[in-house]
Amino acid sequence: MTVSVFLYLTFIVFMSAEGLREGFYFHYINIAGGKPTIEHKIFTASRILMFSSCLLTCNFATSNIEVVAFLGLCMALSSPFWHDGFYYSKRNDLDRNMYKKRFFDQSTSSTALLTKFCTPILRTLYFLFSLIIFIIFVIVK
Repeated sequence: MTVSVFLYLTFIVFMSAEGLREGFYFHYINIAGGKPTIEHKIFTASRILMFSSCLLTCNFATSNIEVVAFLGLCMALSSPFWHDGFYYSKRNDLDRNMYKKRFFDQSTSSTALLTKFCTPILRTLYFLFSLIIFIIFVIVK
C-alpha cells in the first residue's frame, strides 16, 4: 500500500507542476503573439506517460490488479483539480486580469474538451471523491 500512496502523491505533484508549466507556456506564447499548434498533444502525451508509468510501477510492486485499478481511478479523478487549479493560479500570478478566481476559475476560451465539462465545482468533487475512495481503499487493504 505504501507504493500506491507514494505514486498517488507523486502524480498529484506531477499534475500540479504540469499546470504551472502550461500556465507559464501559454502566458508567454500569448505575449509573443504566437498561436498554439500541437502543444496540447505533447502535454497530453507526457501525462499519459506519467500515468502509465505510475500504473506499471504499482503493478510491478504489488502484482494486484485491484490496487492498480483503484490507483488509476483515483489519479484520473484528481488530476483536473490539481492541473487546472495550478494553471489558473499561475496565469493569474503572471497577469492579474486573467482568472481572478485563481485555483477555482474556469476558462471560457479553452479548446481542450474536458475543460468544458470540468467546472471548478466538479473538479473539486472529483478530487474529494478520489481522496475518499483512496483513503478507504488504503485502510481496507
